[in-house]
Amino acid sequence: MARPRPGSKETTVFVLDVGYPMAASNMAVAEGQSDLEAFRPYVYSLIGAKVASGRKTDYVGVVGVGTEESAVELDEGYEHISVLHPLKQFLLSDFRTLPSQLIPPSTDDVQGDIISGLLIALKMTGDFCQHKKFIKNIEIVSNCNSSADFSDMEEIAAKIAKDGVSLRILTVGIGPDDLNQKNDKITALQRDNYAKLQEFVRAAKEANVEIQLLDYEDIYRKLDQPTIKKTASVSTYRGLLTLGDYNGKFEDEAIAIDVQRFLYIQRAVPPSTKAYREEAEDSAKPRALEWETKYFVRMKEEEDEDGEKEEGEKEEKKKKAVEAPKGDLKKAYRYGRSLVTFEDDEYESLRYTADPCLEIIGFVTLSDFKPWMLMSPSSFIVATENDPAVSALALSSLIHAMKKSGLYAIARFVPRSGDPRMVALVPDIDIVDGQRKFEGLVQTELPFAEDVRDYRFSSLKTVRTIKGKVLTKHHRLPTDEMVDAMRQYVKAMDISRLADGLPAAEEDPEGQEYVAPGKQYNPVNARIQRAILDRAIDPKAPIPKLSESLVEDSQPPPYLVDAVSDIARHLIEVLNVKKVEKRESLKAKDHGEGVKRKAAELDLEALLEGSRKRSRVEEERFDIVRAIGEWNKLEVEVREAQEKLVQIFTRAGEYIMNLLESEETTAEEVLGEVRLLKTVAQEMDEKGWYEEYLTRLVDAQGMSGRWAGLEAEIEAEGLREFGGE
Repeated sequence: MARPRPGSKETTVFVLDVGYPMAASNMAVAEGQSDLEAFRPYVYSLIGAKVASGRKTDYVGVVGVGTEESAVELDEGYEHISVLHPLKQFLLSDFRTLPSQLIPPSTDDVQGDIISGLLIALKMTGDFCQHKKFIKNIEIVSNCNSSADFSDMEEIAAKIAKDGVSLRILTVGIGPDDLNQKNDKITALQRDNYAKLQEFVRAAKEANVEIQLLDYEDIYRKLDQPTIKKTASVSTYRGLLTLGDYNGKFEDEAIAIDVQRFLYIQRAVPPSTKAYREEAEDSAKPRALEWETKYFVRMKEEEDEDGEKEEGEKEEKKKKAVEAPKGDLKKAYRYGRSLVTFEDDEYESLRYTADPCLEIIGFVTLSDFKPWMLMSPSSFIVATENDPAVSALALSSLIHAMKKSGLYAIARFVPRSGDPRMVALVPDIDIVDGQRKFEGLVQTELPFAEDVRDYRFSSLKTVRTIKGKVLTKHHRLPTDEMVDAMRQYVKAMDISRLADGLPAAEEDPEGQEYVAPGKQYNPVNARIQRAILDRAIDPKAPIPKLSESLVEDSQPPPYLVDAVSDIARHLIEVLNVKKVEKRESLKAKDHGEGVKRKAAELDLEALLEGSRKRSRVEEERFDIVRAIGEWNKLEVEVREAQEKLVQIFTRAGEYIMNLLESEETTAEEVLGEVRLLKTVAQEMDEKGWYEEYLTRLVDAQGMSGRWAGLEAEIEAEGLREFGGE
């Protein structure tokens, strides 16, 4: 179908074969479904998208071929053809009646002629549009298993060309490959009708009439993909692209090109909900709510001379609030706990306004352009249509010069809103089959200094200990063997060119990128849109399951994963990757149910305070991870920081000792705390303290009796070995 233009009028007439032969199942990919059941979701999705758009200039009609009734008042040859919906804006009420109309008849003698249905659609379109300018579409869906009259196809093709109608014919259960292949499901009548349709399309093409004959099976495979909303290309900027001091004293040496800006990439958000109230008398007609905002000011309490108030009087004052008319409200900026105000006329002068412009400030190399600088939707800058010979030539010269030099442009952009922005202009030349298809500049917004969060992360090549020593070999740093194993795995998992899920050779034309940007659908949006469509047809329809095809790209290709399994196992072995079990919270066994450990906001001093011997049931555990986090925030001298660190590790060690004294403690809980202590000690490079503490732990008096086997478990898990350099 033709793509609608802004404000254009469009008509679409669906000619749907619902005759008795459509009750058969001819599509292998839709096993268990009749041909009619197979094409209904396609029709629902197309018409549903038009209903959802709410365009009053988008008109839809439906013609049923093979209906039990003959509701067309024309000459003979139009039996069992009905106009199910005349051309008009399709509303939700019309949409919900459609499923009950797309049902095959009960007797096998009820069949209709799809060519006669096409003539009815052409007449509907001509009578409705007359001589007005419309985008006219007709779609025919049939399995070609009913008799049809192909005697006047030349006149029909001429009529289609004269009226400017875009015609698509979808064949269900039969395609071009089925004519010469043996298939018991396909009848001789189907083959004959399909061959005549092919001849009709070829003859129409020779007469410069474009008619599409498509195999519905290809469309059926993609039915679970969401319908992409077609958006019209609207110019968001029309003006000059300048290079040099165009408005200054060097105006004669500057360059100005007439350009337009079109939005290309912008995040699509799912439909938003709307609050409503069901009417008591007729709950089937919910009424949308209208919002009204009111402002109230709670007056500040005034104390009496003694600075005291009766409690009841205070509560009464809190409940009182005075409504403030919107016109009496003033704007202010928060400054600390106070407000800074300006007069209404001063707010206008606070705005930084500038005339719309797109001025190139200079050029930078590709190496100076960092990926994190891209922070906005992208747009295309192209030459205007006013003077294409001059503007297109000038812009093309600039694009090729930038491309050849490997440079990007940094420009100052002021849209119609008047807020200046810094943008990058990237040259883009699209070449297909050796021919230049498109040339333009891709515009994306750059951050200002205030937009950048200047974080500092730890080095991946060196480790600095708390004592200031710089280490290049450490248990937190990868070895050369680890880096080489990871490099092999990354190279093996290259998905830039795959064919059938495996890396493709350079000469393989089937090779293509897996999960290519812009080629996947958002599963969140797709699920909501599908649920809305199903519920629009049937108010009691269940929430649909998410299609597997929408989430399969969120996982690596299974064939590729299987192919690199040996490399992955080698990587796991080199990196010594172990599965970490989820740490469960302490359980109060006297209550028989899990109790989460407290997560109060404690500072470092609070964590170090309190009794040195706490019962693990009565008191909260010592959280060494939280204590280290608080310690990292301290701004003290190195000596004092080291003393605090020793206190943290000492307190953590005492907590483990206390666990050994509790009758409720299990061996797994003790081992879990020792594992955590070892991890933190490795992070803080406290090898000496950890090894000394573990020696004291296994030699402790509590290691006898019921803890006699704990030492062996510590040895088995490698907790005695600190690791690293």
